[in-house]
Amino acid sequence: MAQDYVEKIFDVKADGHCGFRTVTYSLGRGQDAYIKIRNELHSDLLAQKNFYLTQGFFHKFDNMAKQIQVDNDKPCGIDHWMSMPSTGHILVEVYNRPVFYFCHSWSQSLFPSTCGPNDNPPIFLALTGSRHFVALKMMNESLFPAPQYEKKWEQIATPEALKWRDNYSRLSELTNHLKLEIGFWGIDF
Repeated sequence: MAQDYVEKIFDVKADGHCGFRTVTYSLGRGQDAYIKIRNELHSDLLAQKNFYLTQGFFHKFDNMAKQIQVDNDKPCGIDHWMSMPSTGHILVEVYNRPVFYFCHSWSQSLFPSTCGPNDNPPIFLALTGSRHFVALKMMNESLFPAPQYEKKWEQIATPEALKWRDNYSRLSELTNHLKLEIGFWGIDF
């Protein structure tokens, strides 16, 4: 059902960097600035190590740091592919915007835990059945069936950050309505 709310799917180059390419595309930087995105995420991860460890989203911090960092722009193997929702937790903090991740097996809405709502547009991305990330443009960025949000987020979010949940409450209502109406909230990108 989520795909019924998608206006356009942006296919990016499939070279192992596709997840990061979707982020750069979503941020309006085109798909080729993915090395810069990787570097920004890696730098923040290292600079805010204690913050990310206390959040409890990463079981193996060093593995996450190695996964994000690459030495060149050549195609990369699975060890450097984007891992969701783990990378999503870094994305929301670095870029101060929600990330809506769609996948046939597990989808997630991720919100920043340290800043309140702002005018930064969300990042929408999906993992296809062939394990390729694509960027999404929703018909309406304020009304679409949203995946469940990380329950642990409520425990770590600042009071200001918890307002993200209120800003997107209509999405949860739509999602629940559709689940009741069709019995299953299927995603197939």
